[in-house]
Amino acid sequence: MFNDADKAMLFQHIEDGMLSNDDDLATAVATGLVESLVNASDGNDELWGKIVQNLGIESQKHAIAWRNFGQ
Repeated sequence: MFNDADKAMLFQHIEDGMLSNDDDLATAVATGLVESLVNASDGNDELWGKIVQNLGIESQKHAIAWRNFGQ
């Protein structure tokens, strides 16, 4: 498991990738990392809560949209 500092750094890197001016990087982070986190939490509300509370604003918006896709 990650300690709090490592977890914060990891989620900050995800947010930085989402905010990148490099569209390819932002897309890779969105589809490769954020969507994988959402998929991993499917059916596990406790895990989803832990993930969503650590995501940055843009990452969180994408995660929620992906989670709600098709509903």
